[in-house]
Amino acid sequence: MKQWKQMIALFGSIIGLISSSLSVFAIGEAILVERLPSDESAFVQGFELLDDGTLLISTGLYGQSRIQTLSPKNGKVKIQAKLDSDLFGEGITSTDTAIWQLTWKEGVAFKRDKKNLSHFTPYYFDGEGWGLAYDSNEKVLWHSDGTSHLMKRSADNFELLDTITVKDGFLELGNINELEFANDAIYANIWHTNTIVKIDTQTGEVVKKWDLTSLVQTLKFEEENVNRVLNGIAHIEDNLFYVTGKLYPEIWKVNLQ
Repeated sequence: MKQWKQMIALFGSIIGLISSSLSVFAIGEAILVERLPSDESAFVQGFELLDDGTLLISTGLYGQSRIQTLSPKNGKVKIQAKLDSDLFGEGITSTDTAIWQLTWKEGVAFKRDKKNLSHFTPYYFDGEGWGLAYDSNEKVLWHSDGTSHLMKRSADNFELLDTITVKDGFLELGNINELEFANDAIYANIWHTNTIVKIDTQTGEVVKKWDLTSLVQTLKFEEENVNRVLNGIAHIEDNLFYVTGKLYPEIWKVNLQ
């Protein structure tokens, strides 16, 4: 009997440890501030707010990939550069001196001239390109590849500097997609979910989560499309963000509390 009690106590301790490990993050609230028009044809893969108040968007799909800017006030689109038909556009970010854009499976990142996005220098890397963000604190890039890893890279030549593993409690968190650096952390979409997570770049731990299902469900479409998913986070200031998705007709200004 004593051994059974010890085993039960040990089992309870293990369950408690697991429960605490699964609850290290906070649950945030996404408050809708404003609905804005967007380009419903844009297969959004990268999403960033520029200093002049326009949104910089990288779109995907072979033969359709491009960089475009969009006014969040009226949804007016201006195409800045098209990718070759054998390239699939992915994440994009703006640094102090350049615009960086990823490709999906082609293993090339483009460092573009901020004044003329058609002018670029290619840099090559191993693996896939998904999300990209500029860490203004460390002056480095963060690159996701759809796994549980985030790669820290040079903002000068895309050299790999370090890799961290993202963990949700004690479990690795995969399918990390579009990225945004804000408030000293990485905000990330998780592919094929309505979840945004906030990641500590020092530890890789998820420290906060937001569920945007209630917003996503307000969108009504005549036809279902499995690729039409939440994917796009652009920081405005403090806890204000623009959020959108692939083939979404709207951009939402939200307060991620």
